[in-house]
Amino acid sequence: MAARTVGYNHGVRSSALIVLVAAGCASGKSASDVDASEAVIDAFVMPDSSCGALPCDAIHVSRSGNDTAAGTKTAPMKSINAAITKASTAVPPLAVFVHSGVYPESFTMKSGVSVYGGFDDAWTQNPSVTTEIASPTSPAVTIDNIMVPTLLVKMTIKTPDAISPGASSVAITITGSKMVELRDLQVLPGIGAAGTDGIDGSVGAGGGNGAGGNPGVERSG
Repeated sequence: MAARTVGYNHGVRSSALIVLVAAGCASGKSASDVDASEAVIDAFVMPDSSCGALPCDAIHVSRSGNDTAAGTKTAPMKSINAAITKASTAVPPLAVFVHSGVYPESFTMKSGVSVYGGFDDAWTQNPSVTTEIASPTSPAVTIDNIMVPTLLVKMTIKTPDAISPGASSVAITITGSKMVELRDLQVLPGIGAAGTDGIDGSVGAGGGNGAGGNPGVERSG
């Protein structure tokens, strides 16, 4: 698929808007699960099954962390964006595991760096905890020019209401990419801003001359 946008436009909150800019297909496994291509599902199966459904090696992120840290379980980084950058320098790229909490940031995905949320204090994915991206800007997540299997998993992604007249609030944007899978996400964009008022119309052209009247008549009673 050459290009794709996933997000919300002008106040739509109930379900994700998916716009296919070029030829391609999309299929959702649930209301919150979007798969970029059924043909590449097997590419998302991790080669090392000893760690279950998750990669064995990852950079860890926690709100209590520090971006100068190593990114281990005991020394996690603080921001998702910094962790993605660090994970992308490894060969092959590492995954990013994000602890529960609210992260006031936006981030850009990188090729092969899958990002997983929903981890508890034991660094186990736990359905009772939530990793929330509360981005101050729109879009919250940008995915551009990714051509290898890359996942974004188990997060709530929010963007603020748009302010500029006519602007939209977009949670996730995907362009020029394929083999991207969005899984177990709750996507909550803000409300699009109202458009600007139209301008007054210009003065109309002068009317033409009237036609001549009919001859007068005499009527007697």
